[in-house]
Amino acid sequence: MSEPSEARGYRNCIIGTVKENFGQLTGNEGLEGSGREQRVKGDCEIKAAKAINKTYADNNNMMAKLGGMLGNEQMHSKEDDEIL
Repeated sequence: MSEPSEARGYRNCIIGTVKENFGQLTGNEGLEGSGREQRVKGDCEIKAAKAINKTYADNNNMMAKLGGMLGNEQMHSKEDDEIL
């Protein structure tokens, strides 16, 4: 399985919502259910991607602080916040 993606999550939320609403309008319970499932899956993927991004940012901040405390500027890239 690939890493969670906010963009893919939003895509699934939108498509799932459309399917769910169309299923409700037409009385198609199968379409409504699959739409709900896709929407929930999208919500979960968005939350997971945001959590991963926050973890990376927190880790980069921690490494920058540690590098500053130790006087090691190479522990943190100032250009793109990438740990070296």
